[in-house]
Amino acid sequence: MRPAGYLRAMYVVRFMPRLFSTEVTSDRELRSYIVRIAAVAVFVTLSADIVLHIFFFVTWTEAFRSWAVTCLLSAGIAIPVARATGKAHLGLYRAKQAVETLSRTDPLTGLPNRRALFEAAEAPNAIVLVIVDIDRFKRINDTHGHLAGDLVIRRVAETMTAELGSLGQLGRLGGEEFALLADDRSVDELSARLSRFRER
Repeated sequence: MRPAGYLRAMYVVRFMPRLFSTEVTSDRELRSYIVRIAAVAVFVTLSADIVLHIFFFVTWTEAFRSWAVTCLLSAGIAIPVARATGKAHLGLYRAKQAVETLSRTDPLTGLPNRRALFEAAEAPNAIVLVIVDIDRFKRINDTHGHLAGDLVIRRVAETMTAELGSLGQLGRLGGEEFALLADDRSVDELSARLSRFRER
Protein backbone atom coordinates (compact mmCIF):
# COMPACT_ATOMS: atom_id res chain seq x y z
CA MET A 1 0.00 0.00 0.00
CA ARG A 2 1.34 3.42 -0.95
CA PRO A 3 1.63 6.26 1.60
CA ALA A 4 -0.91 9.11 1.51
CA GLY A 5 1.84 11.63 0.70
CA TYR A 6 2.76 9.69 -2.44
CA LEU A 7 -0.88 9.61 -3.57
CA ARG A 8 -1.24 13.35 -3.01
CA ALA A 9 1.96 14.00 -4.97
CA MET A 10 0.69 11.84 -7.87
CA TYR A 11 -2.61 13.74 -7.87
CA VAL A 12 -0.72 17.04 -8.10
CA VAL A 13 1.50 15.67 -10.90
CA ARG A 14 -1.58 14.59 -12.89
CA PHE A 15 -3.45 17.83 -12.17
CA MET A 16 -0.64 20.24 -13.15
CA PRO A 17 -0.82 19.75 -16.96
CA ARG A 18 -4.60 20.30 -16.85
CA LEU A 19 -4.13 23.37 -14.67
CA PHE A 20 -1.83 25.04 -17.19
CA SER A 21 -3.49 23.65 -20.31
CA THR A 22 -4.07 26.32 -22.95
CA GLU A 23 -6.48 24.21 -25.01
CA VAL A 24 -9.68 26.26 -25.22
CA THR A 25 -12.37 24.80 -27.49
CA SER A 26 -15.60 26.32 -26.12
CA ASP A 27 -16.94 29.27 -24.13
CA ARG A 28 -17.19 27.03 -21.08
CA GLU A 29 -13.51 26.08 -21.35
CA LEU A 30 -12.67 29.77 -21.80
CA ARG A 31 -14.33 30.60 -18.46
CA SER A 32 -12.55 27.66 -16.80
CA TYR A 33 -9.21 28.82 -18.25
CA ILE A 34 -9.69 32.37 -16.91
CA VAL A 35 -10.58 31.06 -13.43
CA ARG A 36 -7.61 28.66 -13.39
CA ILE A 37 -5.08 31.28 -14.46
CA ALA A 38 -6.46 33.90 -12.06
CA ALA A 39 -6.42 31.37 -9.19
CA VAL A 40 -2.79 30.43 -9.90
CA ALA A 41 -1.78 34.10 -10.11
CA VAL A 42 -3.49 34.92 -6.81
CA PHE A 43 -2.01 31.82 -5.14
CA VAL A 44 1.55 32.59 -6.27
CA THR A 45 1.48 36.29 -5.38
CA LEU A 46 -0.30 35.72 -2.08
CA SER A 47 2.20 33.00 -1.15
CA ALA A 48 5.06 35.38 -1.88
CA ASP A 49 3.38 38.10 0.21
CA ILE A 50 2.81 35.71 3.12
CA VAL A 51 6.46 34.61 3.05
CA LEU A 52 7.48 38.27 3.00
CA HIS A 53 5.34 38.95 6.07
CA ILE A 54 6.87 36.00 7.92
CA PHE A 55 10.24 37.76 7.75
CA PHE A 56 9.00 41.35 8.13
CA PHE A 57 5.87 40.96 10.29
CA VAL A 58 4.44 44.25 11.60
CA THR A 59 0.85 43.65 12.73
CA TRP A 60 -2.00 41.31 11.74
CA THR A 61 -4.02 44.28 10.48
CA GLU A 62 -1.18 45.34 8.24
CA ALA A 63 -0.66 41.77 7.02
CA PHE A 64 -4.36 41.20 6.16
CA ARG A 65 -4.53 44.56 4.39
CA SER A 66 -1.43 43.69 2.36
CA TRP A 67 -2.81 40.25 1.48
CA ALA A 68 -6.14 41.73 0.36
CA VAL A 69 -4.38 44.27 -1.86
CA THR A 70 -2.15 41.51 -3.29
CA CYS A 71 -5.19 39.34 -4.12
CA LEU A 72 -7.06 42.22 -5.76
CA LEU A 73 -4.06 43.39 -7.79
CA SER A 74 -3.05 39.93 -9.01
CA ALA A 75 -6.64 39.01 -9.91
CA GLY A 76 -7.14 42.40 -11.57
CA ILE A 77 -4.12 41.81 -13.78
CA ALA A 78 -4.52 38.05 -14.33
CA ILE A 79 -8.20 38.03 -15.36
CA PRO A 80 -7.93 40.41 -18.35
CA VAL A 81 -4.65 38.82 -19.50
CA ALA A 82 -6.08 35.29 -19.18
CA ARG A 83 -9.26 36.36 -20.95
CA ALA A 84 -7.33 37.85 -23.88
CA THR A 85 -5.06 34.79 -24.12
CA GLY A 86 -7.98 32.36 -23.80
CA LYS A 87 -10.02 34.21 -26.44
CA ALA A 88 -7.04 34.06 -28.80
CA HIS A 89 -6.77 30.29 -28.26
CA LEU A 90 -10.53 29.87 -28.79
CA GLY A 91 -10.37 31.95 -31.97
CA LEU A 92 -7.50 29.82 -33.29
CA TYR A 93 -9.39 26.61 -32.47
CA ARG A 94 -12.53 27.84 -34.25
CA ALA A 95 -10.50 28.97 -37.26
CA LYS A 96 -8.84 25.55 -37.41
CA GLN A 97 -12.26 23.85 -37.27
CA ALA A 98 -13.54 26.09 -40.06
CA VAL A 99 -10.51 25.29 -42.23
CA GLU A 100 -10.99 21.57 -41.55
CA THR A 101 -14.64 21.82 -42.59
CA LEU A 102 -13.78 23.79 -45.73
CA SER A 103 -11.06 21.32 -46.68
CA ARG A 104 -13.62 18.50 -46.64
CA THR A 105 -16.54 20.33 -48.26
CA ASP A 106 -17.31 20.95 -51.91
CA PRO A 107 -17.91 24.72 -52.19
CA LEU A 108 -20.50 24.48 -54.98
CA THR A 109 -22.85 21.89 -53.48
CA GLY A 110 -21.98 21.86 -49.78
CA LEU A 111 -21.55 18.08 -49.98
CA PRO A 112 -18.43 16.35 -48.70
CA ASN A 113 -15.62 16.48 -51.28
CA ARG A 114 -13.36 13.73 -52.66
CA ARG A 115 -11.02 13.88 -49.64
CA ALA A 116 -13.91 13.45 -47.18
CA LEU A 117 -15.35 10.58 -49.23
CA PHE A 118 -12.02 8.76 -49.31
CA GLU A 119 -11.71 9.15 -45.54
CA ALA A 120 -15.27 7.86 -45.08
CA ALA A 121 -14.53 4.90 -47.38
CA GLU A 122 -11.94 3.70 -44.86
CA ALA A 123 -14.64 3.29 -42.21
CA PRO A 124 -15.70 -0.33 -41.61
CA ASN A 125 -19.43 0.39 -42.17
CA ALA A 126 -18.98 1.57 -45.80
CA ILE A 127 -20.22 -1.45 -47.75
CA VAL A 128 -21.50 -0.20 -51.11
CA LEU A 129 -20.01 2.44 -53.40
CA VAL A 130 -22.32 4.08 -55.95
CA ILE A 131 -20.92 6.48 -58.55
CA VAL A 132 -23.35 8.94 -60.16
CA ASP A 133 -22.58 11.16 -63.10
CA ILE A 134 -24.70 13.54 -65.17
CA ASP A 135 -25.06 12.37 -68.77
CA ARG A 136 -24.14 14.83 -71.52
CA PHE A 137 -23.17 17.47 -68.94
CA LYS A 138 -20.60 19.06 -71.26
CA ARG A 139 -23.44 19.91 -73.64
CA ILE A 140 -25.16 21.91 -70.87
CA ASN A 141 -22.01 23.95 -70.26
CA ASP A 142 -21.36 24.45 -73.98
CA THR A 143 -24.96 25.44 -74.77
CA HIS A 144 -26.02 27.44 -71.71
CA GLY A 145 -22.73 28.41 -70.05
CA HIS A 146 -20.96 27.41 -66.85
CA LEU A 147 -23.38 29.26 -64.54
CA ALA A 148 -26.20 27.06 -65.86
CA GLY A 149 -23.94 24.02 -65.41
CA ASP A 150 -23.26 25.03 -61.80
CA LEU A 151 -27.00 25.36 -61.21
CA VAL A 152 -27.59 21.86 -62.62
CA ILE A 153 -24.87 20.44 -60.35
CA ARG A 154 -26.42 22.12 -57.30
CA ARG A 155 -29.91 20.83 -58.19
CA VAL A 156 -28.62 17.30 -58.70
CA ALA A 157 -26.85 17.51 -55.32
CA GLU A 158 -30.08 18.71 -53.63
CA THR A 159 -32.10 15.93 -55.25
CA MET A 160 -29.47 13.35 -54.36
CA THR A 161 -29.50 14.52 -50.74
CA ALA A 162 -33.32 14.34 -50.58
CA GLU A 163 -33.54 10.90 -52.22
CA LEU A 164 -30.40 9.14 -51.02
CA GLY A 165 -29.14 11.08 -47.99
CA SER A 166 -30.51 8.57 -45.49
CA LEU A 167 -28.66 5.68 -47.15
CA GLY A 168 -25.14 6.78 -46.24
CA GLN A 169 -22.40 9.30 -47.01
CA LEU A 170 -22.96 11.44 -50.11
CA GLY A 171 -20.27 13.52 -51.76
CA ARG A 172 -19.04 15.17 -54.92
CA LEU A 173 -15.99 13.60 -56.54
CA GLY A 174 -15.52 16.53 -58.92
CA GLY A 175 -16.99 17.84 -62.13
CA GLU A 176 -20.36 16.19 -62.64
CA GLU A 177 -19.46 13.07 -60.64
CA PHE A 178 -21.03 12.24 -57.29
CA ALA A 179 -20.70 9.25 -54.99
CA LEU A 180 -22.69 7.46 -52.33
CA LEU A 181 -21.09 5.26 -49.67
CA ALA A 182 -24.04 3.19 -48.52
CA ASP A 183 -24.36 1.01 -45.47
CA ASP A 184 -25.40 -2.65 -45.43
CA ARG A 185 -29.03 -2.27 -46.53
CA SER A 186 -30.61 -4.81 -48.80
CA VAL A 187 -29.67 -4.61 -52.46
CA ASP A 188 -33.36 -4.43 -53.44
CA GLU A 189 -34.00 -1.36 -51.28
CA LEU A 190 -30.84 0.33 -52.53
CA SER A 191 -31.70 -0.42 -56.18
CA ALA A 192 -35.25 0.92 -55.74
CA ARG A 193 -34.03 4.17 -54.16
CA LEU A 194 -31.37 4.63 -56.84
CA SER A 195 -33.93 4.07 -59.61
CA ARG A 196 -36.26 6.63 -58.05
CA PHE A 197 -33.41 9.13 -57.82
CA ARG A 198 -32.41 8.52 -61.46
CA GLU A 199 -36.00 9.08 -62.60
CA ARG A 200 -36.23 12.38 -60.73
